[in-house]
Amino acid sequence: MPIFEFKCADCDNKFEELFTAGGSDNGIACPACESTNVTKLFSTYAPQMGSSASNAPAMPACAGGCPNAGSCGMM
Repeated sequence: MPIFEFKCADCDNKFEELFTAGGSDNGIACPACESTNVTKLFSTYAPQMGSSASNAPAMPACAGGCPNAGSCGMM
């Protein structure tokens, strides 16, 4: 179940709730004031997808202990 962030329109409290897929926002109540006048917030979290040569982490040298039997070119 994903966790969504909500904001209460009555007291401005921000809180998180576990939310079932296909569930309705109805019935979600603010834990501070118990109001159901809440709004689901859009997440600002943006995971990085994929990688490119410019931001890929450097590969460490294998120093002879290469599990690829030297196919990496480091031996």
